[in-house]
Amino acid sequence: MNSTLVFSSTKAYLFFVAYLCFMYLLYLNTDFLKTEIVSGKNLMNQYGFLESILLIALIGSIIEEFLFRYVLFKLLAPFNDLMILTLSSTLWAVLHFSENLLVPIMLFFLGWILGVLRIQTNSIMHSILVHFLNNAIFIFFLRVII
Repeated sequence: MNSTLVFSSTKAYLFFVAYLCFMYLLYLNTDFLKTEIVSGKNLMNQYGFLESILLIALIGSIIEEFLFRYVLFKLLAPFNDLMILTLSSTLWAVLHFSENLLVPIMLFFLGWILGVLRIQTNSIMHSILVHFLNNAIFIFFLRVII
């Protein structure tokens, strides 16, 4: 990869916090994301809290980060970082497509944050951690807050 980014991993973590704040303000203050909450609740009814954390937050994060931030990044290595981030974030957002168009847009930005962490640290460990935190916070949000 040709590192041309001036976007540090510290800034990526700060953008992740801002992303979470924005996302949960939308969840709590609008009905726009109601379908995501309903489908999340339905999934939570199939599994307990700990099973959801293990299957969705941990294992899901590891698998997706391996595929999108390791394998896909290796395949796209001949391209510059901007192209790699754009393509991997777009594919990742499309994979999570929802009837609500805001969801893939939000996930595109989360994918971008995860990709920046991958590029800046040259490891998928930070992107796995942030992805896990994102999923775990959503599971906690569904279980406790709503």
